[in-house]
Amino acid sequence: MRVEQPNEVQESLWSDIRIDGNGTDEMTIAIVGGGFTGICVAAHLHRAARQPLRIVVFERKDVGTGIAHGTRESAHFLNGPASNHSPFDDYPDEFANFLAGEPEAQCFLDLNKPIGGQFVPRMLYGRYLKHLSASLTRPSPTGATVTFVKANVDEIAKRSDHVEIVSEGRTLLRAESAVLAVGHPPPRSLATRVAAGHLVDDPWDAGAIHAIPPDASVVLVGTGQTAVDIALGMIANGHRGAITLLSRRGLIAVPFISVERPYLLDPKRIPQRLLPFIRWLRSESERFTQEGGNWRGVINSLRPYSQQIWSGFSAHEKRRFFEHMAPFWYMHRSRLPPQSARRLGELRAEGRVAVAAGRIVGVTSNDIGAVLQVRPRGEHRIIEMPATTIVNCTGPWWDLQKPQNPLVAALLASGMIRWDDIGQGIAVSMEGVPFDANGRPAERLFAVGPICRGTLLESMVVRDIRTQCAALADRLLAKERIGVVAA
Repeated sequence: MRVEQPNEVQESLWSDIRIDGNGTDEMTIAIVGGGFTGICVAAHLHRAARQPLRIVVFERKDVGTGIAHGTRESAHFLNGPASNHSPFDDYPDEFANFLAGEPEAQCFLDLNKPIGGQFVPRMLYGRYLKHLSASLTRPSPTGATVTFVKANVDEIAKRSDHVEIVSEGRTLLRAESAVLAVGHPPPRSLATRVAAGHLVDDPWDAGAIHAIPPDASVVLVGTGQTAVDIALGMIANGHRGAITLLSRRGLIAVPFISVERPYLLDPKRIPQRLLPFIRWLRSESERFTQEGGNWRGVINSLRPYSQQIWSGFSAHEKRRFFEHMAPFWYMHRSRLPPQSARRLGELRAEGRVAVAAGRIVGVTSNDIGAVLQVRPRGEHRIIEMPATTIVNCTGPWWDLQKPQNPLVAALLASGMIRWDDIGQGIAVSMEGVPFDANGRPAERLFAVGPICRGTLLESMVVRDIRTQCAALADRLLAKERIGVVAA
């Protein structure tokens, strides 16, 4: 089932922009990106400002409709309970309270249970982000205002005492500081391997997914939550053909289960090197489970220390993690919503959805579809896997040679930012300050969210991003207006 979202709120958000100099008493901060990350930064600035503040958010698409929350499929659920999705650590009921008063949410809620512990479709979070954005356009008690501007930012130009936000060669805004909050990149394209007529390269292109014939055999390349969501959404919309989820390891995220017994972590016992850490994590999880606990408690206990642990690993260890261990980490760290896990289990038992582990070694196309040559995991033989349509669900990927985001490409070309040493995002400090091409901390430029994954690792989900946004807001508001230096 698809639920259409009204666009009246969206259309009312957009405002015109005027170019301001630095001669007024009002401080100006620009945010590039209007997905969850950008909105969250704006919300914390709006809330924490103690004097008049102008916050301008630039977004080229609809506000709040990034990859994670732009879907309109009711079969796509948030991978955490409502209480995990407040933009504020100290106000966990923010999203739950919205759901309580949202008419479209009522059919998804059990009114006999606390809303904060329930899982709801991600489209409702998209609605909430629009609601939050609309509330931010009203001045705060201290005079902070948020303006949303629909524009494709091409450049952030650094000047001696400000930065300029530039679109199509025209300066849109002068600001004391700018925040890069561009969200997730698209997956690595499969277009060079699969003929266009048989490929959906963007799994979140709803039109392309709905155009797949209902009897078609479909291979989803990837077995993460994106692939699970696409499979469940297709079947909910009447797809009858076979669906196979294929990845090198065939790993499906484990279901979310509330942990009743917390694991008491002693931070001093956490190993400082990657392999000893992985061994320790495995042994502690096994021990805690044998004692009657749940291994999820061990994973959960690491959240306050994950960035500290990650920062202590060498670049070689970090690369090794992403090459070999990341799928295992994320299948335990980012868990499937209970509804999704339960439905997937039913469909696999019925034979309507299959999960396969193997490496794609070749692809051939014909008039009716494509044939994947796959080497099953742990085997030397090659099998053929025919498909009418192949859907790319491989997950976000930064193209280091040809960045997909034009602004990121421009900032790299100008030397204002550089890639990190492991190719997972841009190089930043632990406080979100980008490093330039010469390794110096940037002035007046900050970054937050998924683009910082290589440095921060945990910068992909709401609970981590909101903490980083709060810290960044405090940092921005603590700066002097003139001579702002990020270092």
